[in-house]
Amino acid sequence: LPLPPQLYRLQQHVKDKKLFKPPVLVFVDCKLGADLLSEAVQKITGLKSISIHSEKSQIERKNILKGLLEGDYEVVVSTGVLGRGLDLISVRLVVNFDMPSSMDEYVHQIGRVGRLGQNGTAITFINNNSKRLFWDIAKRVKPTGSILPPQLLNSPYLHDQKRKEQQKDKQTQNDLVTGANLMDIIRKHDKSNSQK
Repeated sequence: LPLPPQLYRLQQHVKDKKLFKPPVLVFVDCKLGADLLSEAVQKITGLKSISIHSEKSQIERKNILKGLLEGDYEVVVSTGVLGRGLDLISVRLVVNFDMPSSMDEYVHQIGRVGRLGQNGTAITFINNNSKRLFWDIAKRVKPTGSILPPQLLNSPYLHDQKRKEQQKDKQTQNDLVTGANLMDIIRKHDKSNSQK
């Protein structure tokens, strides 16, 4: 059977000798997903893989983290449990297999790579389930010089979100009272009051 598209892409990234520098940290959105993906990665690629999430005991998580830092695992599949507050300087590749539910979480997860001045790569798989974040992703990532895929840049969802934000910004600017528009606002107010 062919692999599901995301799993196939992950497999391609871990086979890429230029990109794959263990340990790789892969983020997913649920505990079961972490366990299943870790198993699949090990089966398909032969790489030593393990999952980490909140259902593992504190001792298990501590041992997995130690193994991650010492190079015992080539791939660690995690929920958001490793997404914040850790300087994982040995991690050179982070893959968001599932797009996080917020931009804040996204920034924290991709921030696990390239710590303390080290180089690193972050790859995020996006799909229609994450379409509500397309414009936020583009705004956050584009200024960094990172590559955005044409599928994202040409997405009607992205353009719709961009248009809505521009309309909202324009409306906000129209609501501001400045010296230039003060007389217009007074005239509109007087006109609406005289029609009552």
